Amino acid sequence: MEVVPYDLELFLPLELIRIECGLEGDNRYTDGVLADYRNMVLDMAHQHTGLPIRERVLVEEQLVPVEVRQTGRQFATDGWGATGLGTTAKPTTQHRTAIMIATDTVTVKQGGKSRSVTVTPGSRIVPLAEATESVNILQVYRPRTDDGPGLVQYVAGFPSEQAIPEAIHEGAIELLRHMFTHRAAGYDPKTKEVVGVVVASGAQDTWAALSS
Repeated sequence: MEVVPYDLELFLPLELIRIECGLEGDNRYTDGVLADYRNMVLDMAHQHTGLPIRERVLVEEQLVPVEVRQTGRQFATDGWGATGLGTTAKPTTQHRTAIMIATDTVTVKQGGKSRSVTVTPGSRIVPLAEATESVNILQVYRPRTDDGPGLVQYVAGFPSEQAIPEAIHEGAIELLRHMFTHRAAGYDPKTKEVVGVVVASGAQDTWAALSS
C-alpha cells in the first residue's frame, strides 16, 4: 500500500512564510531553513490536535466490527404478530478507524486472507458487511467471528492538501510570525525545543477546537 506524501508547498508555501513573517530579502532564511521551521510548527500542530498533518502514515489496527441498523419502511402491525414490529432494518457491520483515511481503499486481513474494501476518503468508516434483504428488527444480525479478530491496514491522513483544516494553516502562520517577531523566545527548529511560543502566539487557541 503506497503512502503518498503531502506536498507542503500546496498547503503552506515557503514564500508565504517569508511574506507573513517579514523575511523578504533576509538571506539568512534560505528555503532549507524555512522548511525546517515549517516542519516544526506542523509537528507541533499534530501534537496539539492529534491530526496527521505533516505526513500520511501507514496504519494497521485490530478489526472491531460494530453493527449498525438503518430503519426502513413502515408496516401495519399487530403487536407481536407475524408482521413484526412495524419497521424493517438493514443491518450492516463496519469498523471505525482510529485516524482519518486518506485513500479510497483499505485492506482487511482476516482468516489468513486479505481483501480490498472501498471507502470514502476523509472518513473513518470501513464497511464490512451488509444484509442482502431487509429483515425484521427482531432478527439478530452479528458478524462472523470464526475467522478471528482480523486487521485493517490503511493510509492515515487527509485525502488532499486542500482538505487540511484552515485552522491548522492559521495557527501555523500565527506561530511562525511570533517566532520571527520574538527571536529570543527560546526555540530551535532543529531540536524542536519551543518554550511557551504555542500559547503566546495564539496558535494553541486556534488549534483547540480541532483537538476536541
